[in-house]
Amino acid sequence: MKSSERFSITKIYIDRNSVNSQITKNTLSLLPETPYEIVDKLEKKGINLSDSKKILYLKENKSNFFKKCPGTPNYICCLYKVLHLAENCPMDCSYCILQAYFKNPYLTIFTNTDKMLNEISEADKKGVIYRVGTGEWTDSFALEPFGNWNQLLIPFWGELNNLFLELKSKDNNLDFLKYSKVHKRKVIISFSLNSSKIQQSEELNTTTIEERIKIAKKAYEQGFINSFHFDPIIYYNGYQKDYEDSINMLFDNIPENNICWISMGTLRFIPALKDIAIKRFPNSNIYFQEFHTGIDSKYRYFIKKRIDIYRDIVKAIRKRSLNVPLYFCMENRKVWESVFGVAPKNSKSLSNYLDESILKVSKNY
Repeated sequence: MKSSERFSITKIYIDRNSVNSQITKNTLSLLPETPYEIVDKLEKKGINLSDSKKILYLKENKSNFFKKCPGTPNYICCLYKVLHLAENCPMDCSYCILQAYFKNPYLTIFTNTDKMLNEISEADKKGVIYRVGTGEWTDSFALEPFGNWNQLLIPFWGELNNLFLELKSKDNNLDFLKYSKVHKRKVIISFSLNSSKIQQSEELNTTTIEERIKIAKKAYEQGFINSFHFDPIIYYNGYQKDYEDSINMLFDNIPENNICWISMGTLRFIPALKDIAIKRFPNSNIYFQEFHTGIDSKYRYFIKKRIDIYRDIVKAIRKRSLNVPLYFCMENRKVWESVFGVAPKNSKSLSNYLDESILKVSKNY
């Protein structure tokens, strides 16, 4: 089932400045029976998060589309760039930071795409490599039928010189395959992976791990680059075998020379998220483990546990591939050195490593 059919939309709000946009026209054509309202300002209070995941809000982005990843101070960062084309997600993961990140609770799609394309073009003119993703503040595919971003971005990206686009998802949208002849190895089809147990219990309304990897294989077969993210890795008794099963499934389907990177991160969250999540997900127990407050004020597993978890995951990956690039998302130097024996000198060093990897992989097909 397509994501536009799988996710229930009960109401559409359209900012008056966005009434005539192509995204608005496309959305209304996809949802002809869904009631809509034209607004000058939308009240953002008094609605619960579960209900807000069924409401689309179409408006202009008054800020920049092309931004730095928010990152975490005092940890090694990959210096990723974010394309801020939407906010929030119709899927419902118990650990999702978006539950506590935005004051705006609605599924928001920004309609002024000309501004977005201009910012991308200006970035490309700088002559440096940028790794850019749309999956930081929304899922790259779940709202795509409304934003029609594949048609807009993939051919556009194929004509750029220095930017690589990572589309990261937990959805089953296959629309990107229609653009297999125009991406020119500048587009990375990426999936967040976990153990099947965590997917079933904590990643509600998402596709299975098996289905994500099947779609990743279709992407590889059509010349797209692959990447994967084991983040957040969540501890429980027996996690080692379950995560290794997902890792084996990955390498059974995707050749290592088409994978530009695999990132890893363990469960971490801001204090406000815990209170929200335990109310919304009463059957989840992931927040009732032992944590400490990191230097970024997020709750994290104690460092010894994180190191042990990462060692298990890296060992399972290295059984299948000695060469695929691995990195940690927002970890400190001690963790890097304890797991890999070496740490990047700084964030710029990690960024250069990933830039070199994508340039190499882009030439492999």
